[in-house]
Amino acid sequence: MALAAENAVKQAETAVIVGYSVSFIDAENANHLIFHTQTGKVLEGTSLNVSFPEQIIGSDGHIWKSAVQSPQIFELYGTGTEKIYIKYERGGKVPEMGAEEDAAMLALRKRLERWKQRAWEAECAIFGREDAAVSGSDSGLTVQNQSENDARIRNLVSAIGDAAWHEFYLIGQDFTPSAKTIGVEYDAVYSEVEEDSFSVDGKEYIITRIRVRRKWDDRTCTHQWSQWEWEENDCLKNGRAVYVCGRCQKEKIERLPALGHLDENGDQICDRCGSVDWSESEMPEKVIWKEGDVQLREVGGEILSFTCIDDDYHDWQNEHRKAALFLCDRVIRADVDTAPGKKMKIFSFGKDNNYKTSQVRAWLQKNSQNSSFCLEPIHTGIQTAYMGSTAAGAFSQTSGRELARHDIGFQLMNDQLFCLSLEEALAYREYLWRFDSGDDNPQSQVSAYSQGYYLRTPFYLQDENGKFIYNQQIYGVDLVNGCLRPVRTDSETYGVRPAFALSQM
Repeated sequence: MALAAENAVKQAETAVIVGYSVSFIDAENANHLIFHTQTGKVLEGTSLNVSFPEQIIGSDGHIWKSAVQSPQIFELYGTGTEKIYIKYERGGKVPEMGAEEDAAMLALRKRLERWKQRAWEAECAIFGREDAAVSGSDSGLTVQNQSENDARIRNLVSAIGDAAWHEFYLIGQDFTPSAKTIGVEYDAVYSEVEEDSFSVDGKEYIITRIRVRRKWDDRTCTHQWSQWEWEENDCLKNGRAVYVCGRCQKEKIERLPALGHLDENGDQICDRCGSVDWSESEMPEKVIWKEGDVQLREVGGEILSFTCIDDDYHDWQNEHRKAALFLCDRVIRADVDTAPGKKMKIFSFGKDNNYKTSQVRAWLQKNSQNSSFCLEPIHTGIQTAYMGSTAAGAFSQTSGRELARHDIGFQLMNDQLFCLSLEEALAYREYLWRFDSGDDNPQSQVSAYSQGYYLRTPFYLQDENGKFIYNQQIYGVDLVNGCLRPVRTDSETYGVRPAFALSQM
């Protein structure tokens, strides 16, 4: 165990950036580029996945075929720039079309574009975008394998927030689309109909229309809370609020702590209740938070529920202060700021992995100003960075033994609403993939914009002098693969799962 930790530390200390270039060349003439070279930089040890067309028509009118299948995976090590070559072999010349054949092919291309436009309009209707009249990008509209098929379905079905019927299209390119993943991953009624099939430029296209209506129950529902009952709290007495989900009708009861008398101007009159007949001996009714208790707060314009996961919580600076930690029961998607009828607006973690200056922290501060009732300011300064990832598929059984820790110095920072640190994630691992449920149910949160959620702990990288430097890797909870791992700070596929603390009076 000690040897493994020592090796991990040594690896961390020698981590370097490796440049790469991928050139697509003529197998018989390395100076002849088939199409543009791709370049970039990654961390040493990264597995680079290179995808490319296996057959293209060159500017010379000949068919060029790759000598290897796509994709190819390369392990990048060393210093400098790693040069990678993908070879293409020249084939026969594409036969010229006659006028009739050319017109027929043009008609087929227009036919494909019409289906893409229809698919884009259906997608915009689900997301409530206003740009449905604008032809959508090809990216994401066509699917070429089961993985792309299922990813598109998850993205669209997860965005449906009511019990009405919706429809969308899958355009399979040399692939037959299927809606089976809806029945496996969602509680929904659906149908699929093959609308059309034809060939364009040597590729077979199959158009499938899918109709779906989600059924909501409290195990899989992404709740939409509204206040149902209200018993007001005052200076001395606790209150309560009852919230009901408009989708599955589940109820949650929130306890409202007594506020206590307040006399900021010293006029012997309570600023809250106006009482003139009170003394400092009058104490408000106490509230002791317990694991499983619920609080609801408005974040990002929506009421979200938070569950107590630790009734004896403390941060690094306040070890003797009694507080309770509450974790959100939902992942806030990266497209949360996309308003109905507006264009897509997606946030990422930030320009680097410094949580203090991150876009995520700024968003939480801006969008929780109406939800600060009784929230404790928590020291959220980052003092450690890590290397490594936990084992894929472990989910709540993850151990963290694969991670190498590094101290990076003290950072002063306080927040009321915040992302968990990697240390906190490991301490509360049983809750990381659990959402308003007694068991792991990450599939209830997964979408194209919430394949995981950010933590606030950075990946460790050092400069040539051995000093820690902020970089473009931040730790996150991977909902799909069930692990803790670094992800890019410019990723648009990860969301936010905030937490806060309440005082134990």
